[in-house]
Amino acid sequence: MSKKGELLQAIAVLALSLAVLVAAKSTASLKVEVKELQLRQEVLEVELQRLREEGIKVDIKIEDIFPDAKETVMEVTAYAPLDPSAVEGLCYSGNPNITANGERPVPGETVAASLPFGTVLYIEGLGLRRVNDRGVGAGRVDVVTETRAQAFKLGRSMRRVLILERGR
Repeated sequence: MSKKGELLQAIAVLALSLAVLVAAKSTASLKVEVKELQLRQEVLEVELQRLREEGIKVDIKIEDIFPDAKETVMEVTAYAPLDPSAVEGLCYSGNPNITANGERPVPGETVAASLPFGTVLYIEGLGLRRVNDRGVGAGRVDVVTETRAQAFKLGRSMRRVLILERGR
């Protein structure tokens, strides 16, 4: 099989994995699937880079894999509720260990948005994330980071966001 064929096969596996993610019923299953998708995304990005370095032109975008995804631009910010130096009202409100849907916030996975819980997003430059918290208005997404320093480094920016699958 050609390298491009192998890559397309890997992308198909990623798409199938996302379908499994959406079909999963338990929160634990969703968390595991999101982590697996993030790892697969990283592997695919490394493979794409390797192919480009070998002079093989590959021009595949995530919207090619998910043609029904809704593309939008959102204001992206970050918060760090689990940082020991987190400040109530700035880094979290209420209990910093619980999101609005009752789950623990997970850096690199959890976002707050005014979309249904469980909605899977692809945020340009950050990758796959899942909505399970609130606290921001429409047109915004707030990404959980491990530390306040990471949150400040991410700052505030407008980014392309693909809504891959709406939660329920």
